[in-house]
Amino acid sequence: MRDHTKETQLIKTVSQVYRTWFLSWFASLLLTIIVVYYLLIPLVMICFSFIQFENDTVIVPKESSWFGFYPDGDLTHVLPVQETKLYIEDWIGLKALVVAGKVQFVNVTGDHLIMADEDLVKYVVPLLQDQQSAAPRLNRKTKEPLHP
Repeated sequence: MRDHTKETQLIKTVSQVYRTWFLSWFASLLLTIIVVYYLLIPLVMICFSFIQFENDTVIVPKESSWFGFYPDGDLTHVLPVQETKLYIEDWIGLKALVVAGKVQFVNVTGDHLIMADEDLVKYVVPLLQDQQSAAPRLNRKTKEPLHP
C-alpha cells in the first residue's frame, strides 16, 4: 500500500511544480502583453503602410498582406482583417494603430513587389520623409548638411 501512496505523492508533486512553472510563465507573458499594448503602442510615432498587390502570385491568399485570412474550415472565402480574431481581439495592437490613424491599407496593381514608380512615390516616400533621423544627413564628400 505504501508503494502506491509514494507514487501518488510523486505525481502530485510533479503536477504542482508544473502548475507553478506554468502560472509564473503565463503571468510574465501577460505582463509583457500589457506593457507592449498599453504603454508602447500609444507611443508609436510612425505610420505603417500595408501594400496589397492585385496580381500577387507569392502571397496566398493575397489578402493576408492586410492580415486577412481564411476562416476555419473554409479555403474559398477570405475574411477581411476587420473580421478576424487578430483584429477584433487586438492581439498585436493592429486595431489600436488603425483607430489611431497610424495604418494605411494600400492596393496597387502588379505582381509581388512589382510597384510602379508613381505608386512608390505616392505611398512609400511620404512615410520615409516623415521619419525623424537620429543623425544629421551629411554630404559624403564635403561633410556639409544635406537640405531636404
